[in-house]
Amino acid sequence: MKTPLTVIVVRQGASGSTELYTQALRRAFLGLDAAEALEAPDYEWMHPLDFRVFTQARSEAPLDSSLLEPDAERKSPIWRDSSAVLVIVLLSEATSQAEDLLRRWVNFSQQQEITDMSVLGISVSSAQAPQIRQNPMPSPVMLLGLDDLGERDLRQDMLCLYALDQAVWLLNRRQLAKSPGSGGQPRIFFSHAKRDGVPLAYSLRGWMNGLLKRFRYFYDTDHLDLKGDLSAQLQDAVAGSGSIIVVLRTEAFDSRYWCQKEVYWAEHHGVPVLTVDARWNIRHSPAVIGFDGTPSVRVPDGSLTRILLAAYREALRVYLLRERVRETALASQDSASRRTVVSFDDCSVLSRYPTLISLEAATKPNPAPCYLVYPNPTMPDELEVSARRVAESLVKGINLVSLDQFRVLCLG
Repeated sequence: MKTPLTVIVVRQGASGSTELYTQALRRAFLGLDAAEALEAPDYEWMHPLDFRVFTQARSEAPLDSSLLEPDAERKSPIWRDSSAVLVIVLLSEATSQAEDLLRRWVNFSQQQEITDMSVLGISVSSAQAPQIRQNPMPSPVMLLGLDDLGERDLRQDMLCLYALDQAVWLLNRRQLAKSPGSGGQPRIFFSHAKRDGVPLAYSLRGWMNGLLKRFRYFYDTDHLDLKGDLSAQLQDAVAGSGSIIVVLRTEAFDSRYWCQKEVYWAEHHGVPVLTVDARWNIRHSPAVIGFDGTPSVRVPDGSLTRILLAAYREALRVYLLRERVRETALASQDSASRRTVVSFDDCSVLSRYPTLISLEAATKPNPAPCYLVYPNPTMPDELEVSARRVAESLVKGINLVSLDQFRVLCLG
């Protein structure tokens, strides 16, 4: 069974200048944060992707054969064992030899049989992005210098944002069956109350405009046609390909009509959602819309990078979940010891724990799916029984299972 995503970090030159960037990337993709060392790891982040680091001390060295050739334990190269591959080349030298190394990786990504591969090249020793003198530049390639990463203390987080954006784009493009360069790029949707959420939303909008290259966002004042159907425009923006909803939950948010609708649409369409708890009161009334299934962050220090990193990590989790369900279904058709043969077309993937909205939406298609798969871990017994009864009342004989239960069902 293929790995949904492989991230290959290639460090050129001395590792000292690239180590902090490598550590930040490892935390971003694997969820291993030193500040959370005493907490239990996020169950959903256990082995969802393959993260590997290689060091090429000399720029003129050939591409590491361990990346390209099979070994005793693996019958095919790394890139062929994965649905999507993101290669991150960290250049510690601003030399022609270093740029030649990057060019070889770019050429390699264009020549192989795998179509879902992207290369992110970063010079950590010069202000300008590396130049590889290739025209036209392949679309799945992005080149950055220190100027693109902002001030010194922001650079590791900024690199992680670019890397996560590329990873989500790769997975989304694959799931849309898109060809290279045909779209599927992530887009942040700022869901906010005009009464008290504009300052934070406007700050995020300005920050993305000023510091991040090629990132997309939806901000109602910029993108809505006030003469058109507002409801249709907003729903299309929420449900659009690559959409990531950032809910700025201020004091007024829960009671605002359009805010409620945006949260409902996000749940209905199963798009990634991050909640930013920006409330300042210590007591709150019961909420009419649910937020328990979404990750939440607080920004008492005003850290906008924390918001965007958390949003992209949630998007990556959702897209990896979908790809894992797809690969499990495919493996059930190839496995000699399979217990059940499943077609991915018979599956509907729930981005979060089942809710009344997500169950109703997932069972609407005609024909209805045979399997509803939700993220790990499996729900507590009482909750699972109730959810299955609701699903059964909507579609007779439907199977509501966690990812682990689905894998056992398919693979034994």
